[in-house]
Amino acid sequence: MLAWFSKKPKKNSRSLKSIQIRNGHIIVAVIALLALFILVTGSWGWYLAQPGPLKQESYVVIKSGSSVGGIARVLKKSQVIENEKLFRIAVWLMRLQTSLQAGEYQFGPAISLRTIVNKIATGDTIKREITLPEGLTVLEMMEKIEKLPFDVKNDDLAEIPEGTLYPDTYDYQYGGSLSQFIQRLQKRMEKELQSAWSLRISNLPLASPNELLILASIVEKETSVPSERARIAGVFINRLNKGMKLQSDPTVIYGASDYAGDLKAVHLKENHPYNTYVHKGLPPTPIANPGREALIATAQPENHDYFYFVASGEGGHVFSKTYQEHLQNVARYLKIYRQKHGRK
Repeated sequence: MLAWFSKKPKKNSRSLKSIQIRNGHIIVAVIALLALFILVTGSWGWYLAQPGPLKQESYVVIKSGSSVGGIARVLKKSQVIENEKLFRIAVWLMRLQTSLQAGEYQFGPAISLRTIVNKIATGDTIKREITLPEGLTVLEMMEKIEKLPFDVKNDDLAEIPEGTLYPDTYDYQYGGSLSQFIQRLQKRMEKELQSAWSLRISNLPLASPNELLILASIVEKETSVPSERARIAGVFINRLNKGMKLQSDPTVIYGASDYAGDLKAVHLKENHPYNTYVHKGLPPTPIANPGREALIATAQPENHDYFYFVASGEGGHVFSKTYQEHLQNVARYLKIYRQKHGRK
């Protein structure tokens, strides 16, 4: 009995052999699949890096909301790619289906499919620029801005207050948001205005940053000579301190009902809120969009005894302390003006 219990069972050699064969087949299959995967991915990697069909530099616009298929059709039509389906597969393999971005793209000759997909996925769009000069009104700025290729379908653009758009050179993209672009200009103006206000001299007869902005807009419109800004600002500060009218021609022009390029005596008498020949103090709003130099000049005006200035006829201005001296300067300017324009 003890011998019977200690007897070991015989192993099934046929079953072991069968398991070994199956395991061997699985290993071979895994190796084969792995080799196939390496072959396929390697082939795709090679294909993605190959020069594309594009013969010369091309500019392509991808509209907002475009699907992968829609982008593929645009690229095919522009001859940037040769096969729409392969583009879609490439996007899928690179897992960038949700990363493709709208905008205007520049593609060079023979650009590869991998570079194309990466370029669109990273939003490597063309950066364009617009320069908005100092001294333009909001209306004049918007006439320039509205010509740019912005997407305005979903924009809810509120009325833009005068003097709130900072003049500078800005980059923009095709299909960008108009309202977001306007907000950039407004935030810049807020920043520059607060900076100038923080640098203002003591005893400045301006009660708020908005009043500084108003006067700076007048200074901006009065001269195109940078070195004169602080001096002209000083004239207006002197007048405000004395309770005198500013008598600024640009304020008259801004509010005039029928101004056509020639300022006349009738304009100086027109009773509108911006006419500083009729009303004392500052006009109700800025009359233009001033730049940093005009803001700083107004915050830090030149300290002098001038109360008057008139054009010199040679690009700048002549300043005077008394009204009698001012009348002489005006007469001198009129003589130069008539000589230049052949008038008596």
